[in-house]
Amino acid sequence: MTKQIGDLTPKKDWQKELNSAQKALESTDQEMYPKLYETRKQLVDTLQYNENMRVRAEKAEATAKAGEKTPKNQEEKTSKNQGDSEAPITSNLSLKDIRALNDVHDDDVDSIMDLAKYKGIPVAEAKKDPYIQNYLKTREEERKTAEASNTGGSRKTSSKSSAKDLLRKVQSNIDDMPESDEEMEALVDEELKQQSLKK
Repeated sequence: MTKQIGDLTPKKDWQKELNSAQKALESTDQEMYPKLYETRKQLVDTLQYNENMRVRAEKAEATAKAGEKTPKNQEEKTSKNQGDSEAPITSNLSLKDIRALNDVHDDDVDSIMDLAKYKGIPVAEAKKDPYIQNYLKTREEERKTAEASNTGGSRKTSSKSSAKDLLRKVQSNIDDMPESDEEMEALVDEELKQQSLKK
């Protein structure tokens, strides 16, 4: 694989490689060699995807070059450069897309927008993508975990509220003594509080 000077893309005949991989896949006995068949199938799928992306990129590049010559696009570029970079671009979003993004966390909106732009599909459809759904669930769990681990005050309230339960538990069975120092202190405090209320 050699590169030409000034050209960053390697010269490779993707179509030839794709045809070769397809022939290898067709010649593989799926029942006798299931893992080999699956590996070759994945290779063919990957090569087909790469070829499709290459063709799309060439079309987009040609469209971009043709679009640069029109004065209308140059006006749009200058107006975009003058605008605030943080301002949301909602002119390209339909009402359905906006509604679809309504329940998505602000940090995840860009990921959905990027996928929609990459695949050339509406944002509402991109949000339904199984990979995005999994991504959103994972991000939500991460946020919940981070929130739970960053709230130091909530632990104290839960230990105080459970101090009465801890005291009842120990009074009913002496073998259920707390193991941590914090629980032991909470138990002692609760017992002293109960005794002072009795007087």
